[in-house]
Amino acid sequence: FICEAMKNSPYLLEATNFTNMDELHSFLKNHALKDIPAYLQTPEQENIKPTVATKDHIYISIDVGIMTALLSLEQAVNQSPMPNKISGRAKYWAQISSLITFDIEQGNDGLLKEHLSTALVHRNPAYMEKVIYESAA
Repeated sequence: FICEAMKNSPYLLEATNFTNMDELHSFLKNHALKDIPAYLQTPEQENIKPTVATKDHIYISIDVGIMTALLSLEQAVNQSPMPNKISGRAKYWAQISSLITFDIEQGNDGLLKEHLSTALVHRNPAYMEKVIYESAA
């Protein structure tokens, strides 16, 4: 409930306090990676049946909370003193964050640029340091 209530807030990280990469991965998978309704993919055509996602595009739901979490994770991964111990999922989401940032910076969407700007101000890699490493089995 906390994740859902705070997902649009730059204070999402403080509210959730993820304890491991599995929790964070689950949150991002469930809240950032979403199926985009067909009418939003091609709004000029009505009564379209949902399409299967193509291999060259991925649709990600971006808001300030998700962007803040991604940027915090990316910075924690990039600044890690132990890069060989970083989990594969942390590396994956850091790469996704980098690609999203690049896409937003290259695009013309003012709202996404605003989300990115707010997230950059609120990112905090310290919140992610404890979750980015492989857990001992």
